[in-house]
Amino acid sequence: MVEKEHLSTTQVENLIAVIGENTYSVTEMMEKLQLNNRRYFTKEYLKIAVTEGQVEPIYPESPNHPRQKYRLTDKGKGLLQ
Repeated sequence: MVEKEHLSTTQVENLIAVIGENTYSVTEMMEKLQLNNRRYFTKEYLKIAVTEGQVEPIYPESPNHPRQKYRLTDKGKGLLQ
């Protein structure tokens, strides 16, 4: 069975390119991507990237941590090259 490619592949690729070697909050990533709808960003960019193991929170045990930021995993870094 062939796995269907998710419609948000381009969005996730853009997110990975924006994060690079840095660590950013949701607000910072949205600013860099010039997005202003947090719900859309979370659904179409961040949630997919985290689920696919390309992006990870720095406080995974506390998703609503006030200083929560995100960084690329080794899998995400591999997509940069």
